[in-house]
Amino acid sequence: MAAPPLSILFAGQAATATLLDDTTVPVFVRAMPQRWLARVIECAEFKHALVELCTYTKEEPAAGSAPAYPDIPPPAGYAPVPPGWSDNLTDASVDLLYELAQGLNFSRAVAWAEGQIAAKKLVAPLHEKAIHQVLPLALRVMDPLMQRLDALSNSMPKSPSSPASPA
Repeated sequence: MAAPPLSILFAGQAATATLLDDTTVPVFVRAMPQRWLARVIECAEFKHALVELCTYTKEEPAAGSAPAYPDIPPPAGYAPVPPGWSDNLTDASVDLLYELAQGLNFSRAVAWAEGQIAAKKLVAPLHEKAIHQVLPLALRVMDPLMQRLDALSNSMPKSPSSPASPA
């Protein structure tokens, strides 16, 4: 029996955003997958960037407009927003979407970052040991090369000093 095709589930929350011209747009604020939580941290202190990272619209983007984050796939039925899209929102909508994105992603992003720090602390001693193992070998290989380069540079004729520029 064939396995069902892989489908990606998108967690998040539907909302309505209000544009500066008072029109409303249905949007989806996404709980980002773990692989994109580093982006959440990068955008955390910039409301508009986080809103554009986590928000998708039902409207198709204008022809020729690229998504703000082209490497992150949108949920089915939604389109990624283009760069600067959040500049078209009322302040209240930016605040609403930011709060939704923050609620869906921040605690997970912090936990992910703490895990990354713990992992780095775990492997740091191993990296240090590896460096101490490899460094002598690298120096043995590089030493003769550096000596040859020194010999070559010393054997080249010296160029005469250029006279001082006339005043």
